[in-house]
Amino acid sequence: MKRIFFLLAFFLLLHAALWGLSKEDVTFSTTDGRSIQGTVYKPEVTNSKSPVVIIAPGSGYHRGLPLVAGFGQRCAEEGLIAVTFDWHYFSEKGKISEGWLREKEDIASAVAYARSLKEADKEALVLVGKSFGSVIAWHHFREDNTLKALILLTPVIPDDDYESKLYPGLGREKRPVVIGLGASDKDNGPLEQIYRTLDRCEQKIPVFIPPGDHGMNVGAWDDSRYKGINEYNNQLTVDIALHWIKVLLGLY
Repeated sequence: MKRIFFLLAFFLLLHAALWGLSKEDVTFSTTDGRSIQGTVYKPEVTNSKSPVVIIAPGSGYHRGLPLVAGFGQRCAEEGLIAVTFDWHYFSEKGKISEGWLREKEDIASAVAYARSLKEADKEALVLVGKSFGSVIAWHHFREDNTLKALILLTPVIPDDDYESKLYPGLGREKRPVVIGLGASDKDNGPLEQIYRTLDRCEQKIPVFIPPGDHGMNVGAWDDSRYKGINEYNNQLTVDIALHWIKVLLGLY
């Protein structure tokens, strides 16, 4: 297993070098003094300020996993800056805080760090959240009117109660929001429920639906029989989400 992860890390580094982008591990602080571990992906050469994508991982995810790291890398390949990070509880092998208070601080510090980058276009910041990360991203997005758009990847909306509890006010949001789902993610985002949610929204929210479950896998991620399609589904998810980001930012 260690060899597989080593080879994957080597491939990502080699691919980054070939595409002319930079990847830097960073540390930034929350307002309550905790340290957050992050990674910043940047285009190697920029002639102007770049849009920034801040990517919040799922509850059990970290910034080194293929979906998050691949998203950051693809952003830089397309001329955008990406900021990825680990939740503080994940780094410290702890638990999610009551009321998500610390996680809200974590994501706020990541956005503040992104905004502080000298290469950042502060008028073009996009927030992306995966699963649990989509919940925290939504709550921050509601409070930060300077953010341009939001991508909710595999949001946790199994029924109406979860929608109102985890994503309050979603139906009234006026800024651009896009949702990405796994086609077979029946536990967290059954399609019939998602479409009921969308039907109540005052504005149209685009949805893209790659194959796969909550992790965009069609079979166990560590089963060699599904390795190729699972990797492709992750890549497809990133590419479609990035396409929407570019559309919403008017980059085409």
